[in-house]
Amino acid sequence: LADVLDESVGRTLVVKLERGGRELSVALPVTDLHAITPREYLTVGEAILHPLSYQQARHFGRAMRGIYVAGTGYLLEAANIDTHSVITAINGQATDDLEQLESVLASIPRGTAVGVRWFDRDEPLRERFTVTRFNRRWAMSRRCSGRDSSRWSCRALEHPVAARVVEPRSARYRDRGTRQANRAARSLVQVDVVIPIDGVDGIWERRRRGTGIVADTGLGWLVTSRSVLPHAAADVRVTFAGSLEIAGSVEYIHPLHNLAVVSYDPAAIGSTPLRSAEFNPLPVASGDSLHFAGFSAADTLLYRPVQVESVKAIDFEADEEKPRVFRDFNIEIISLSDAPEDATGVLLDRRGRAVAMWLSWYGFKEDVHGGVAAELVMEMLDHLRTGTPMRSTEVHWKPVALSDAREFQVPKVWIERYEKDPGKRRHLLSVFRIVPGTPAARTLVEGDLLLAVDGRTVNSFRDVERLSQRPSVELTVLRDGEVLALEVDTVAFADRGLDRMVFWAGALLLAPYRAVQIEQGIEPVGAFSSFYYWGSPAGRERLANYRLIEVNGRPVRHLGSFVDAIKDLPSDAEVRVKTLDQFGKPSMVTMKLDGNFWPLRELRRVREAWEVVDLQ
Repeated sequence: LADVLDESVGRTLVVKLERGGRELSVALPVTDLHAITPREYLTVGEAILHPLSYQQARHFGRAMRGIYVAGTGYLLEAANIDTHSVITAINGQATDDLEQLESVLASIPRGTAVGVRWFDRDEPLRERFTVTRFNRRWAMSRRCSGRDSSRWSCRALEHPVAARVVEPRSARYRDRGTRQANRAARSLVQVDVVIPIDGVDGIWERRRRGTGIVADTGLGWLVTSRSVLPHAAADVRVTFAGSLEIAGSVEYIHPLHNLAVVSYDPAAIGSTPLRSAEFNPLPVASGDSLHFAGFSAADTLLYRPVQVESVKAIDFEADEEKPRVFRDFNIEIISLSDAPEDATGVLLDRRGRAVAMWLSWYGFKEDVHGGVAAELVMEMLDHLRTGTPMRSTEVHWKPVALSDAREFQVPKVWIERYEKDPGKRRHLLSVFRIVPGTPAARTLVEGDLLLAVDGRTVNSFRDVERLSQRPSVELTVLRDGEVLALEVDTVAFADRGLDRMVFWAGALLLAPYRAVQIEQGIEPVGAFSSFYYWGSPAGRERLANYRLIEVNGRPVRHLGSFVDAIKDLPSDAEVRVKTLDQFGKPSMVTMKLDGNFWPLRELRRVREAWEVVDLQ
């Protein structure tokens, strides 16, 4: 039978068979199996799509029409469309094959939300409908073919049409029952974040959601947490009054603490009665009665009385399953005796002023919620308005009780200075950890006790932080029983943090970022390989959590010098790369590049937008 079929490709065979005791003659066209086996695929938004194959169509029990999802990427994962699903239509247009799919994609304006019809292999008879946003700016969009060639060839897809001009729209807030609750609601929004690239700053979750506080309606600034917006490479949407959603932009990522600023276009929300929150910089204390206003995980707006339980230094155990991520330190957070469960928002005084933001923290073993004093939020906004950089000594301080400090042979005169000051707490600050590669790492050592900054006695995180907003400071420390006056240069941070990432041989390369320096005690030298794609040259070598410091004998000091060393090599070159692991152990890796499937490209931030640049 197989021989007869193979000899009859393209013809129609008359097959005689018996059914229920009757002899039947059936005409069957014989199709070339190679012709109906996919030899092309399309990738957009990191999703990998190809025509539904004969083999998969048998599993589904469906006709060979539609686009098979071989990989979801961020484009479809954000819409909860699973791998092994089949897309039948996008934006009301059929997608029976790649030609139709490519035509539909080219007609969708940039960043537009459209409907997708699809079914999965578990319920192939149930057609589903999902609305997703087609944002193609984070990855290259290509169509690759292996037809009539021993080597696959790829071409770029046609650029989508320009984004539509969004007309201003307005929303109305519903009555919350009291004047205070209505007033608070008009200063709160919901912030949705989609992370398109895995592994950036140690973040693997695609979606984040939390509360934003309106800081300036004129400038369109919202304050949220870094647990919601961990870095600048993200798509942001902002929802007003639960009914109006518009695009947001990453305005600022606080380099030291769990805060971030999102901006939006004030003109886009029309006459929506939004209100800038009024901040109260005065500190809160244990026992203070406040009100909480914010959103729960179920998107319910909460407004209720709460009481401050304590204000103490953040000190939680790191989650070992979330390495190399931002973790806050050198900060005191507010805890509540009756904290709202799984909610974020703002703590208000009797006059409705925000005395603190109530946030969630990421990277710790337990679920951490706490309040950040409004004074710190106001300082961040002032830096943003004036354009002045945030500065830090880059030291992780640890409180040491004054009684314990006596055991370190602290001179009596210093003990008395702290005891006489009623505003000082009964502890000193000790150097617990220093960020490698910083000026402080060349001057301070672990265990140094801080006595003064520029001659002023300080023993709170905020006092040290405030006094460190200068190019250099004089730190008076006690080391091995000796009082030393040390000049330490501070570190100035860029206002937006992450602005560049490189994809090479299937590895994601970043500049060694602050969390890696702190968590692993490494200096910011070389290009840091954050993760790799399976099936790539970097994947075969498991090239993740390494610093690449040399290419073919050429030293690499930073990410830019790595690109300079690699960009002129042939796309199929063999390269020798010297690496350092997290413990500084060197090794040599030899890799054969594959520029066809894993080209050298860069994702860079230009003003408000990110763009993909092909470097080869």
